[in-house]
Amino acid sequence: MFYSGPRYQQRQARTMLHTSHKFVPYTLTQLRNGEVPENRPIHIFSEGIYDMFHYGHINQLRQVKEAFPNVKVTVGICSDEMVLKFKGGPLVMSQDERLASVAGCKYVDNVIDHGMFYPTIELLDKLQADLIAHDNIPYLVAGSVDCFKLFKESDRFLPTQKRKIYSQIVNKKLPIRRLIHIEQHPRKYPQNLKTTIKKWKQNGFRELIALYPRMGRNSSTVV
Repeated sequence: MFYSGPRYQQRQARTMLHTSHKFVPYTLTQLRNGEVPENRPIHIFSEGIYDMFHYGHINQLRQVKEAFPNVKVTVGICSDEMVLKFKGGPLVMSQDERLASVAGCKYVDNVIDHGMFYPTIELLDKLQADLIAHDNIPYLVAGSVDCFKLFKESDRFLPTQKRKIYSQIVNKKLPIRRLIHIEQHPRKYPQNLKTTIKKWKQNGFRELIALYPRMGRNSSTVV
């Protein structure tokens, strides 16, 4: 498990990215047809932020581990800097905390800082991974409607199922907690509560904002 601090992570990641021989990956179609490696496990890479590591994340990683017999799962955890640059904040857990949390999952064999926010085919080859696993929702990136498009076209994309109830933990409960925290500590933030709510309404959080007035500061529904 590669989660003992940034320097150790980077050293292990460099070692893991070193290829001493030509790697020939197995495609999703081959694996589903029963064509599997003889002298090694099927290697599947999954990457993400994994903030507030919860049972939705665990379910996704379980799907990866159980996709085929004898699967090795490597998980790439985006750095704090990458998340803030490409997605924005706030993050609840630091990268070290997120690495340690994911490393404790029984469906995970290795965790690394893979050094990027949008994965590439080159990264997959350097990791000597056959497939990358993610939910099938298109993720916009500059120059493409989906950052996983090349993986899908190369038949090296394993789709996992994302259940709406799992995403509610971060997508609804965490932002509501954020609003409550801002309300309780108005001097700590340059924007007041009304400004924050207005901004979130503009960004499509109308459903979430509608829930907020019905929840008290100590409401168990947002724990």
